[in-house]
Amino acid sequence: MFSKTTTGLVALTILSDEVLAMKLKYRPLAGTAPWHKDAEANSWVKPTWDVDYFVPNFGLDKDIKVSLDNVKTTEAKLGHKLAASFEKPKGHPTDYYVPNFGLDKDIKVAQANLEETEKDLGSKLSASFEKPKGHPTDYFVPNFGLDHTVKVSLDNVEETEKELGHELTASFKKPKGHPVDYYVPNFGLDHDILTAQKNIKDQEKKHGVWTPKQDDNGVWQVPTAAPNSSYTYRLLQLDSQIDLQDDPICSSAGCTQYQHKKKKPEYPIDYPVPNFGGDHSIAATDESL
Repeated sequence: MFSKTTTGLVALTILSDEVLAMKLKYRPLAGTAPWHKDAEANSWVKPTWDVDYFVPNFGLDKDIKVSLDNVKTTEAKLGHKLAASFEKPKGHPTDYYVPNFGLDKDIKVAQANLEETEKDLGSKLSASFEKPKGHPTDYFVPNFGLDHTVKVSLDNVEETEKELGHELTASFKKPKGHPVDYYVPNFGLDHDILTAQKNIKDQEKKHGVWTPKQDDNGVWQVPTAAPNSSYTYRLLQLDSQIDLQDDPICSSAGCTQYQHKKKKPEYPIDYPVPNFGGDHSIAATDESL
């Protein structure tokens, strides 16, 4: 029973492999299946680019020729032929004979110095990679009393505490912090604030109540200073600006050496300056005086 079943499985396996091979090799004829596609040759078999075209030979490049000449000259000097290979190198030589010329003189001097120092100190130098036992602890420390500079400092602290009526205390505890929630007397609004509020009320009576607004970024939209072109000015000259010196000496043709150019200046001149009265800060200062 088992032999028949095994034979049947082997036969089925072989048959399946043959069918699979036939399926892989089978291509439907044109017009017999909608998925038919004509076989295409590989581009390397039938290239789609130009091949077998003429390539002129201009000879070796001058840099190549120089390099080859240099290689040949160096090979002749060293008596060795340069050979390039992509094979794995054999590796550097190992286990070869090394002659013994004895200790280096620097090593001998170092050993002599070490031996002499060990005799002087009565200790043998030994190197080890083991973890050290650690430095000594809990050993006796003699007490020679306070250092004289410490005593002077303590005397100075004691004298200063007596003068100030306060004892100096040092602590590593977290400080309590500065005082908070203490009483703050109310002396009323500052005179500058009062002046500003009065000026705002005066302007709101003329122009309406002003309610500042914020933009999407939280920036307050406040009015800016008017441009210079919006003002009208009148010429005002102080006595300090008047030149009181004597007129310069001129020739019979007139004072031509000091004449101004007739070119129109690039900046505005002779404009009126309005008088808005004393500044409120100056008025507040005068009141304080």
